[in-house]
Amino acid sequence: MLSDHILILVSATHSNRTINHSTRKFATQVGNWKLFQQMVFQHSQQWVDLINNSATKEQIDTAVTTIWEDLGRISETYFPPFLPKIKYAHWWSPKLNALRKQVNVVKQRGKRCKNPVLREIYSAGFKNLKNRYKAEILTAKQDSCTDKAKSSPWKIYKM
Repeated sequence: MLSDHILILVSATHSNRTINHSTRKFATQVGNWKLFQQMVFQHSQQWVDLINNSATKEQIDTAVTTIWEDLGRISETYFPPFLPKIKYAHWWSPKLNALRKQVNVVKQRGKRCKNPVLREIYSAGFKNLKNRYKAEILTAKQDSCTDKAKSSPWKIYKM
């Protein structure tokens, strides 16, 4: 009796392409890749046997879950946890965000312009808007510092 199942081959290769996932768990840049690869190689035959011995959907699900958990434990052993740094400027405002977008639009418009006269006009507008943007950033930073100084309990000692 012939089976109607088709053999599925799975190949895992390592590429140099960087993929940015928000669910990243481990800092793979600083991990111990050699020991990680050795542990994966040691478990590989066990994983192949789990898949080969699976006959039903539930057994395959169990095998995949086991493989996934093993990879998680190995990764925890050889890679530190990924702790993303939250970049937040307390002085940043939506007004600055809108102004930054305007600066970028004018900058790109000047770069794409083929007419030298229009390009010069866009360049002058870009410089003015960029200077205004920098001044707004400086003002926001200074206002932030003065607000903190006002709320400080040590303000009587500041000169």
